[in-house]
Amino acid sequence: MGAHSDYNIVQKGDAKDFSSAYQMLVDDALHSSGHDPYNGTISTTEGCTEIPCPEGWEDWEGPERSAFINKLWDEKCEKWGPAVGFTTPDGNFILAYWAAE
Repeated sequence: MGAHSDYNIVQKGDAKDFSSAYQMLVDDALHSSGHDPYNGTISTTEGCTEIPCPEGWEDWEGPERSAFINKLWDEKCEKWGPAVGFTTPDGNFILAYWAAE
């Protein structure tokens, strides 16, 4: 069995905090993909870890943001580990993870 990297963005109005955003994504994934521990979704992660938003995030364009998310996957995420992410200055939640499949 393998894994793939992925990320989700939860809009600030959809969750009250980072942990709630993670739980909402897990619940949605379980509903749509089932309880298989290899379903390829965020539900295969073990909890979530919030890190500080990187300085300058609001000024970065797409390529800089993508590079930071790739760095999260490489340095902070692992199969069966927690999703890792942060709250943006405008209140959105970004979660990166390796999903078991």
